[in-house]
Amino acid sequence: MNPFSYGGVVSGSYFFNRTIEIEKLKTDLKNNNNVILYAPRKYGKTSLVTKVLDELETENYNTIYLDFFNVIDKNKFIEIYAKKLLQKRKLSIEAIIKSFTKFVKNITPSVKFDNLGNPSFELNINKSDTNRSFEEIINLPEKWGNANEKWIVVFDEFQEINKLNSDNFEKELRSLIQFHQNVTYLFLGSKTHMLLNMFRDKNRAFYNIGKFMKLEKISDSEYRKFIISNFQKFGISILESQINYMLEVTEGIPFYVQFLSSELWQYVITVKKRVENKDIERAIQNILSSQTDYYFELFGKLSQYQKKLLLALKENGNEVFSKNYSDKFGLSSASSTQRALNKLILEGIVEKENNRIVFSDPFFKRFLHYKFN
Repeated sequence: MNPFSYGGVVSGSYFFNRTIEIEKLKTDLKNNNNVILYAPRKYGKTSLVTKVLDELETENYNTIYLDFFNVIDKNKFIEIYAKKLLQKRKLSIEAIIKSFTKFVKNITPSVKFDNLGNPSFELNINKSDTNRSFEEIINLPEKWGNANEKWIVVFDEFQEINKLNSDNFEKELRSLIQFHQNVTYLFLGSKTHMLLNMFRDKNRAFYNIGKFMKLEKISDSEYRKFIISNFQKFGISILESQINYMLEVTEGIPFYVQFLSSELWQYVITVKKRVENKDIERAIQNILSSQTDYYFELFGKLSQYQKKLLLALKENGNEVFSKNYSDKFGLSSASSTQRALNKLILEGIVEKENNRIVFSDPFFKRFLHYKFN
């Protein structure tokens, strides 16, 4: 079995390092500190949070994970959140329904059993009074909680709440959870710029609701140990210099390190006892070939000026608004560049990293180099 994993939540032996981050996040959540976890895309935020929730479950915490990407309106949120709460309560079915209806009057739950006897909950929601249903379901874990029953709620892709603001969703949610003592909240998302703006803007509802935690890249030394160990398990040797090149190509982003390592392992496992430099290049080409259609589509939907800026960024992501930069790459006004850059950030194609602009996907950057150089 391939010892490297990407494309979903990484767990078990595929998950490595992050010991410090796990303990820090657990400590904050157990101390009832709301946390905003942020990092560029593909850094492993969801895998880290899943690991933390699994460990907290063993310590008798009730944990809820809700992905806002699946929430299309307030009623859908109520339905998803209510079902997750019902499924997580550690009581008998009868006791769960009884305690639910004690605090929630606008939603009637029922239970069904499949052929194997596994229960699932169905809900009859009074949609004529959505605001009351919303308030009751948001406050439910707080009413259920006590000194011996604490709740941890994770809202992933939380920046997607912006699409629900026509219902005043953001303000209503903050107005309720700010009083919770038995529930701790963890917020994260893949669009870092939008997410942080929600919590740093004094005019936004969630301003100052929790502490920030930035997820950094894994150190090169930890990557080397992980990659060497996983190749050695199968009798394959790989040089540190080769791993250094892989980390350069992937820019140390966890998802892409696993992606390239997996592709390389797949290529050499049946015919090699040691990795050669040409094998790494072959693995890179395989990845680019598999992503070509996606990259063409991604590039093709951009405006001409956005394309021009992106091709400049593949060469240099520093001092983008300077006159020298504009002259070198044939760009127009700083305001035009700012608008184009905002679009590229919104689409998740590039990220702000300190004072420079970097590609979210280093293979997309390499693809552009091959096609336009």
